[in-house]
Amino acid sequence: MAKRTFWTTVGYGAGLASSLYVQRRVRRVVRLVAPPEVFGSVGARGEAIVGRVRGVGGTVAGAVREGRAAMRETEQELRGAAAHPTPRRARRHRKGSASR
Repeated sequence: MAKRTFWTTVGYGAGLASSLYVQRRVRRVVRLVAPPEVFGSVGARGEAIVGRVRGVGGTVAGAVREGRAAMRETEQELRGAAAHPTPRRARRHRKGSASR
C-alpha cells in the first residue's frame, strides 16, 4: 500500500509540475509573439478555466463526503444486523438423498 501511495503522490507531483511548466512556457511565448490585447485575453481565459476546475473540485469533494456518509450509514446497519442475527433453519439431510 505504501508503494501505491508513493507512486500516486509522485504522479500528482509530476502532473502539477508539468502543467505549471507548460503554463509558464505558453505565457512567455504569447508575451513575446502576440500583441498586448491577445495576451490579456489569454490570461482571462486561463483564469476562467481555473475557476471552472475549482468548481469541479468542489463538486467532487461534495460527492466524496456524501459517499462516505452513505458508507458509514450502511456499515452501521450491517454491524447492527450482525450483532442481532436471525435464527436460521437447520438443513436436514437424509441418507441416500442427493443434495442439489
